[in-house]
Amino acid sequence: MAAVVGYLAVLGILALFTFYMDGDTGVQLLAVYLLLPAASALLTLLARRQLKIRLTLPDSVKKGGTCMLTAEITKRWRIPLPFVRFRLEPDGHFDSPMVPVQTALAFGRQDTRQAELLPRICGQAQVDAADPRVIGYFGFLKLKLEMPAPAQVMIVPQVPELTAKDALFTVMSTAVQTESEEETNTQVAFGAATTAGYEHRDYVPGDPLKRINWKLSSKRQSLMVRMDEAVSLSRVHVLLDLARPQGAPAYKSRFLLEQQITEGALGMLALCARQGMAAVFSYQSLSGWQEVLAESPEAVEELALHVLERGFSEELGAARLSGSFLSGSGNGVYLIYTANPDPELLSQAAHMRGEVHIVMPGGMDAAGAKLHFWWLQSDFRLLPMT
Repeated sequence: MAAVVGYLAVLGILALFTFYMDGDTGVQLLAVYLLLPAASALLTLLARRQLKIRLTLPDSVKKGGTCMLTAEITKRWRIPLPFVRFRLEPDGHFDSPMVPVQTALAFGRQDTRQAELLPRICGQAQVDAADPRVIGYFGFLKLKLEMPAPAQVMIVPQVPELTAKDALFTVMSTAVQTESEEETNTQVAFGAATTAGYEHRDYVPGDPLKRINWKLSSKRQSLMVRMDEAVSLSRVHVLLDLARPQGAPAYKSRFLLEQQITEGALGMLALCARQGMAAVFSYQSLSGWQEVLAESPEAVEELALHVLERGFSEELGAARLSGSFLSGSGNGVYLIYTANPDPELLSQAAHMRGEVHIVMPGGMDAAGAKLHFWWLQSDFRLLPMT
């Protein structure tokens, strides 16, 4: 509106100049000034197809540090183009405000803008270029540009240091010690069609194909997956559930809950490793289920770099528990860290053999037969749900 008022005011001044001062010059100025908006509109229409916006972020960054976002605005021809305007909008993983960007590509073919962001919550974070528009020189015409792909970055979770006085760890270590005393001659299973040193279980969608024992599968008429010896003998299993409730808003409060269970699970793995009780960690990556034996705190730190590659999602379907959980021997203790303790997950967990503990953010409610429930506090203390 202000642009229109300003334009009309200039036309009025030129009209006065034409009538009272110099008619010939005034007519020429009026003609030029009346044609300029049309020229600006034409350039704006052409520029809409000649502009491209690209956002880039580093692949990963540590939580609590800083990272630099780069926005590149590129044009395909040399003709001066009107203004380009958009907003850089970091999602709730960042503690950074919206950043407005405006530029005009007059003679150069590219303009680069940078913004420093503060990653504060772990997970797959992204930044969008919201409402990208090309605006004519007079501000009359504003056209939407093609929405650029968001920039993504992995904010690596931290591994909190838990103590052996933790209530859940005490319960878990007692259960593991009891089983160790009862099983004096634990041996790795051997069979006519198996490989020495390995156990096998039924295939679960998401298992790597390279671990299928095809010879055994053909004899049993069912796909069988080989388990590593160390994994099959481990008595502590920790699973991180990456399922997000259907329709759950991707707000900062949801990200905080997901960060809490992610770092809580990593902290428990590191505690088990320090206490000489290596645990098997199960999580879903981009290539399917991963089962890793966390034998040292350094191994847990390495896991932290990859555990959220897939990120939390509403599209996990029924594949909430890994094959080792659903088809395991039932020995040992099973910990499921989840921010979505819905009936589907609890039903699967209730049919498992072994001692199953459900760990969820404090304040959530859940119930299930044969299951033990724990509240994970903001300082990573674990309290039994009563």
